[in-house]
Amino acid sequence: MTTTAEEFKAAGNTAFQAGDFKAAIDHYTRAIDLDGTNHVYYSNRSAAYFKQYYAATSCTDDRSSHDSYIDLCKAAKDAKSCLDINPQFVKGYSRKGAALHGLKRYDDSIAAYTQGLEKDPSSDDGLKQSIANATNEKNAVANFSANLSPEELAADVRLLDGFPIVATQHYNLGMGLLVKKTEYTSEQKIVACVVQSLREFESGAQTGCVPSIRMHCEGRVNQSPDEQPEFLEDIFPWMLEGAIRGHGHVIQQLMDACFKTPRLDSPEKMTDFILNKESRSYDVVGAAALSDYWGVIHESTFPLYKQRHIVAAAMGCTSQDANEELRQKIRNAANMRCCVCSLSSDGNDNDGITLMKCSRCNFYSYCSQECQQHHADHSGECKQLGILMEYHRPHHEHIRDALQAGTDPQAIPALQTLRTKLGLNRPENDYGKPPADAKQNINVRKDGTVIIGSSPNAI
Repeated sequence: MTTTAEEFKAAGNTAFQAGDFKAAIDHYTRAIDLDGTNHVYYSNRSAAYFKQYYAATSCTDDRSSHDSYIDLCKAAKDAKSCLDINPQFVKGYSRKGAALHGLKRYDDSIAAYTQGLEKDPSSDDGLKQSIANATNEKNAVANFSANLSPEELAADVRLLDGFPIVATQHYNLGMGLLVKKTEYTSEQKIVACVVQSLREFESGAQTGCVPSIRMHCEGRVNQSPDEQPEFLEDIFPWMLEGAIRGHGHVIQQLMDACFKTPRLDSPEKMTDFILNKESRSYDVVGAAALSDYWGVIHESTFPLYKQRHIVAAAMGCTSQDANEELRQKIRNAANMRCCVCSLSSDGNDNDGITLMKCSRCNFYSYCSQECQQHHADHSGECKQLGILMEYHRPHHEHIRDALQAGTDPQAIPALQTLRTKLGLNRPENDYGKPPADAKQNINVRKDGTVIIGSSPNAI
């Protein structure tokens, strides 16, 4: 009967050699439970996780692609634990580098391999070849545009929307990984490419690179179910960062996000709420006033930008300017109906109803004080609208033109003042959480600032 850590290690080695990596992991885990100070146990389990991942990429099993991706993460974590215990153990650096390479974290992988060589320059553990392999793959991925067709190159240029790529390495690696994922049939490898591409775009966004901000928002929207309001609290500040800089596609994303609500989470429900006067089962509305503001900015900045709004398409807006048609429908609904209970002032619903408009934004209408109080979420939205009208509207073209000309964001006072007013640069220890009873996907504090910031730095 196996009772000691060394015996469990030996059993793990036997299972590993037989290709039973799950059993090997179990045995190494038992060894670690008995003796968590032995670096070899962590190194061996790291190797088992790594092998289990690659075994899953070449065959079909019951484990999901996400679970297999987690194997790589665990392999990297175990390699780190190994080196924390014994920093002189060269094989630990090889384990760490291999796992990070699998995760497409090329720079971290190369750094791990290099550290191993520095510990033992005479090591014949394949570290030099591993460095060369990771470097070559990184360079090939970053040079993604070399393999694109003229049509794909033109599409990539459109993604930039006139903004320069400031964070060149992060952006190129992120785009290259999205291209590389198309080469794989293994879902596990595709997941690794997508996850690391999101990391690269986020790192690029942290420098103020507008194309990276755009791809960061795009990737997060595509990777997260938009019916979950808590997700938007994380990405909303980055949508704002892209929008206040004037990127047309990010503004479009923000318009979509502002209009959706937890209970109006499909085009059919949105259409029914706005157009059907009998629809009184919904007691919430999206941040339509903010959506309208960004719609105006979008059209004034991009008069030829005719991408149809997803909600506009769902509502049958067929004019060439579908976004303006949608905004007019929303404005009409806001003017003629209580935004909370849908009672109408046009005489067909309830004669004698007098609607009151919000005194600040002059956008929403209410049939009673009770309905206005029920729309408590609007207080923060209204304040943010005021911030945008005062600090963004007069300067939005200057901010966009300066950034497109390559001006350092730190040298644009209007942009940095606006970020401060919106709370985008608030420190992480000042982040908050949306109220549990929030009725909008886009939640802001009562003072109009964002609940979660983007970066405390001047980006």
